[in-house]
Amino acid sequence: MIDDLIARLRVSAATVASPILVEVPGLGALYVRKRTVKEFEDMAIVGKPKDGDPEYSGVFASSIVRLLCDETGKRFTVQQEAVLIPLLAKQPEAVFHAIVDASDGTAAKQKAEEPGNSPSVSSSSTS
Repeated sequence: MIDDLIARLRVSAATVASPILVEVPGLGALYVRKRTVKEFEDMAIVGKPKDGDPEYSGVFASSIVRLLCDETGKRFTVQQEAVLIPLLAKQPEAVFHAIVDASDGTAAKQKAEEPGNSPSVSSSSTS
């Protein structure tokens, strides 16, 4: 039982590096990777910034930057993340949701469930 579980967890963990193409409103095509349990934990708000700290970019920008990757699935370097974080912090909320939803697979489910996307629905108009 445990050996089977370990084998399945290893296979699942190996899929995290596969890049997912997502169209982000206002930004165009970006690549993300699936969010791991660790990254989900890192997104938890653990404290407040110091009042008046001009360098603070929040916890969400630093969390979503770790979901971004290049077209091969490679994460960005710490130096590249340092440039991206303050810019991500200034984006509209839709950018956050597009990146997170693509990373956890929610965006694909939503698109598939939209009316007219079911293979059993006719594409002809009745108006």
